[in-house]
Amino acid sequence: MLVHAEKIAIQKGALGCLTLRRPEALNALSAEMFQQMRVALEAWEKDPDVKAVILDSSSDRAFCAGGDVKNVVLKAREEDLDFAQEFFVAEYSMDYDLHCYPKPILCWAQGITMGGGIGLMNGCSHRVATEASLFAMPEISIGFFPDVGGGYFLNRLPDGVGLFLGLTGARFRGGDAVALGMADSLIKHEDKQQVVDRLSQTDWSEAGVENFAKMSEALESFRLHEIQSDLALPLTELGRRLSGFSTLEQVDEFLRHQEISHEALESARIEYVDGSPLVARVIYEHIGRCRNLSLAQVFAVEWSLAIRFCSEPEFQEGVRALLIDKDKRPEWRFSSLKDVPKKEWEYLMAPVEPNLLSPHLAQRSPRTSL
Repeated sequence: MLVHAEKIAIQKGALGCLTLRRPEALNALSAEMFQQMRVALEAWEKDPDVKAVILDSSSDRAFCAGGDVKNVVLKAREEDLDFAQEFFVAEYSMDYDLHCYPKPILCWAQGITMGGGIGLMNGCSHRVATEASLFAMPEISIGFFPDVGGGYFLNRLPDGVGLFLGLTGARFRGGDAVALGMADSLIKHEDKQQVVDRLSQTDWSEAGVENFAKMSEALESFRLHEIQSDLALPLTELGRRLSGFSTLEQVDEFLRHQEISHEALESARIEYVDGSPLVARVIYEHIGRCRNLSLAQVFAVEWSLAIRFCSEPEFQEGVRALLIDKDKRPEWRFSSLKDVPKKEWEYLMAPVEPNLLSPHLAQRSPRTSL
């Protein structure tokens, strides 16, 4: 099993433990893994003994590096878009259902947590980062867009920060994630077993809603309150500057010609420069269009966008260069923003009908009014 599901008896009830077990692929998420997670979560949702869920990885190196887009692209090359449609329904419905889950879920995001890994983490009620966490939404490097709800959560970061993260795939650490609001708690990885022990001894309530507070109380004594982040302040200042621009052309001019003194942010800027101008346009427009949408609406939009991308040469070329041939030399279709025809990005952003994800989204509501 690529996802190990175990119900552990505790002092009062049980904990459900979901562990990603595909370390050789940094837990890249497959449709099979989503199905295994769904079976366990649905059973535990109905089981009154299960008071809370822990989602983690069998590997200290990575919680989850993202979705298995390599396989998606290999299928798309064979013109098998049915696979892509089913994959993204499985991924996005899983992410959305985590947001709707009526019991507390602790996500222990140790190590690499990127793309689809952030999608899983964001759906959990209690998002724990560690001193070894490494986060990013790096989709621009593979000719894709920041999905798994990116149009929603990137818009809820400080002004311009989400845009920068989406356009550049900037990496950030656990302390940065907490400072930016991308994680709820920073806890030492060495304290993980003590956290589990504390949860095992918690006086859980029969009323599920009360257990969210009990989970928070259990984590409180382990949280590091002096958050070390050398990225949050310069990133916030950079975001504020980007938010002052009214067009992507202005943002592009800045990112292509203005060196950034912060090393990590400068590396991210270079990732943008090396990325696809077509994808940069789509990311910019997507984040803007999603600004006032609900979480469910964003996921519906992103499903259409993902399906369009699967038949788009840019996505296939990006995955080829980074994950298949691994030459890291993608040949993008356009050399600059001015070369990108409007009809190209408008086609990618046009709705796909029927939207196979929408019926699932209509069945549930997030825990809060997202």
